[in-house]
Amino acid sequence: DEVIKASGFRADTMDERLQQVTPEVLSCIEELREAHRIRNRVAQEPDFQVNKEEALAALKIYKKAFKELGLLDY
Repeated sequence: DEVIKASGFRADTMDERLQQVTPEVLSCIEELREAHRIRNRVAQEPDFQVNKEEALAALKIYKKAFKELGLLDY
């Protein structure tokens, strides 16, 4: 959320900020939105369980986004 804010996207919620990001800015934006939905379910639904494969896939998406935003070199 802080990275998206620092990139100049302003809105009340992370979901709203992610809706402002275009594929021209971040090619994996649709994937990132899905990873964020999973994150929200983990945080908000006590009984929600994510399996290992889903968790690893979400982490890969965040890593890809961080690379595209120049926050990771590897």
